[in-house]
Amino acid sequence: MRRTETLLAVSLFALPLFAQVPVIEKIDVNVVNVDVTVTDHAGNPVRGLTRDDFEIFEDGKLQKISNFYAVENFGGRATSQDERFRRKVLVIVDNVTTSRYFRDRALDRLEKFVNDHFVGGDYDWSLALVDRRPHLLLAPTSDKNQIFSAIAEIRKLVAGDVARFNQATTDEDLAPVATNLLPDIGAAASDASCNKVRLTGMLDAGDRLRLASSQGSAIASLTQAVRGFSSIEGKKIILLLTSDNVLNGTFDPFSISACMPPNTKWDLQQAEKERTSLADYLVRETNASNVSLYIINTSGLRPGEWVREDAPGVSSARETFVPPTDNSSLFWMATETGGRLFPGNDVAESLKTFDSVSSNFYSLGYRPAHAEDDKYHRIQVGLKKSGFHLQYRDGYSSLSSREQVVRLLQSPLAPAMQPSSLALEVTFGSPVERPKKELLLPISVSVPTRNLTFVAGAPAPVEVFVSLFDGNGRNLSLLRFDREAKSGADAFVERHALKLRKGQQYRVVIAIRDPLTDAVGIAQQALRF
Repeated sequence: MRRTETLLAVSLFALPLFAQVPVIEKIDVNVVNVDVTVTDHAGNPVRGLTRDDFEIFEDGKLQKISNFYAVENFGGRATSQDERFRRKVLVIVDNVTTSRYFRDRALDRLEKFVNDHFVGGDYDWSLALVDRRPHLLLAPTSDKNQIFSAIAEIRKLVAGDVARFNQATTDEDLAPVATNLLPDIGAAASDASCNKVRLTGMLDAGDRLRLASSQGSAIASLTQAVRGFSSIEGKKIILLLTSDNVLNGTFDPFSISACMPPNTKWDLQQAEKERTSLADYLVRETNASNVSLYIINTSGLRPGEWVREDAPGVSSARETFVPPTDNSSLFWMATETGGRLFPGNDVAESLKTFDSVSSNFYSLGYRPAHAEDDKYHRIQVGLKKSGFHLQYRDGYSSLSSREQVVRLLQSPLAPAMQPSSLALEVTFGSPVERPKKELLLPISVSVPTRNLTFVAGAPAPVEVFVSLFDGNGRNLSLLRFDREAKSGADAFVERHALKLRKGQQYRVVIAIRDPLTDAVGIAQQALRF
């Protein structure tokens, strides 16, 4: 994401009064911002560097550093209180792949850290939880009591689809489901000894595919959360409390035997590819929002081992292999977004390190030669001094301000996270019933014309967005309209009709943007008829 500095130039040529036509020119000065954290071999922040110590490249081409700012933290408070560099931390709790035990243990450490080390007013915290969709539990605040209340709400919730999927299946469990899962298993197998292997394989495959689906939904929810966080000004940080299961599956190609159902191997391989693609997509979406991912693996580090399980009612115990912690995907996801991965063995210490590293950084800016081209561009930052480690995002998406609003409004978190600089008034009419349980809901949104930008009496350009979500937070549609506001009117008014299904839950988000100043007004309403 770029920061766009807008300049308006207005020229009136020496023409007769009745023929004077304003010539409006909008000059966008696009600056790509890259926050760089520099640490020494011991992981301590390196301070005192200057603009001349850095080099920055885009797609391999050296760029001139036009903006430079150093943010340094001594004794718990940053030297800069500039809003552009104020830390905004969104704590996201992964409630899909993290067990309740490890989740709550991490939350205990987080609560203690906030109580002991968080300096109110120095930076803002917000909390969200992801399962099948993201849930914002706390908008940005520096109030400790509000943070504690949000943490308490999370503790009340059940967690861990993965734990349920990984429960051992006993021999007695297989018999009742045989008819439902594989009714022709006896006839299909030429070898009677293959019956149990086929059925067990089908159950394992089903669990793995459901696990892949849960992981996919967790990543999709994280992507939505990242988008909802994109419009916040300041140094944007997501502190993700998760497990290595969020990106690493349990698929082992060598465990597939000839007795397994025919399509099992292909299905599992496709699930693995989809998970990898989603992880890459999440990294790019995070970088497009200029957000850094700091990740704590709440389950910590563990060695691979065989665990003996004595199940009630089973004559012989079974052994299950618990794989070692694989942090590779989490490591690269954090690294490529300019963040860091922390182990969960000592969450308290990880939080202290996070606080120190995230509050000492250098903000570099440059103006790329190309226009906004909707492409992803790679970034490399070099330090002319040796012996130091650099953290920064590895790229950005060159999107227009309009497209950035579109990305934002596809997230259900957008209304709570987006600062609204235009005052909107939204009204809803009476729904009109149509055939097949369809409803037409009239809506009207207005904004005072005094808040819009008029140049030399010309109509003010206005962009209108209407985004519709279902009850599960899934974005169903996003409509965009280019309009003009007349200077003589008291208010600009946009009317529209939403097509809804009777008996369903919805949430509608309406935004109006002034493209001359990038000011955005946003409002939302839950609907059910």
